[in-house]
Amino acid sequence: MSVKVKKVMALCIMLIVIMSTSACGTDTSMVEEIADKQDSSTVQSTSGTESELLNNDEKSVTDAEEVETIEDNNSVDIDLTVLSSTMVYSEVYNMMVNPDEYMGKTIKVIGPYYASQLVYGTEKYYHFVVISDATACCQNGIEFIWNDNSHVYPDEYPENNTVIEVVGVFSSYEESGDTYYYLKTDGITIK
Repeated sequence: MSVKVKKVMALCIMLIVIMSTSACGTDTSMVEEIADKQDSSTVQSTSGTESELLNNDEKSVTDAEEVETIEDNNSVDIDLTVLSSTMVYSEVYNMMVNPDEYMGKTIKVIGPYYASQLVYGTEKYYHFVVISDATACCQNGIEFIWNDNSHVYPDEYPENNTVIEVVGVFSSYEESGDTYYYLKTDGITIK
């Protein structure tokens, strides 16, 4: 190889290294906070299940409130709040790639809220729960529509980057000839 080709290759390699390191964010505090919440809820859920199994012969469920809690947990088809940050990101990516597999399913997700005016100059805002991978390098957003857009933005929505939990039915709509996927929800919970 000529010296000129070697210099060009070295320059390309340096450029790739610089681009890959600058593309990933270094502020992972929000992702770590969400991951900690998800991990602690997983630990609490697991320890609760173990104690229920140990005491299964000793008690029966008779309290109506406990029955309602069990039914509420069963109403969620996919609970992304109990998965690790890597698995959540993977599942959300799969939802965007294979949306037909998720249509009509009730999904529970937690993450930072973000509002965006995708078409500038219009008054229409789109609302998302942002999901980051473990390194906070890559992000996906799941759009949600709250009561068919009956709430007023920004008055009835949280501030951007507020951690929220959304439970909604995976649905789709058409706009400007394209299909978009979202969670149809009755409400959001600020975490």
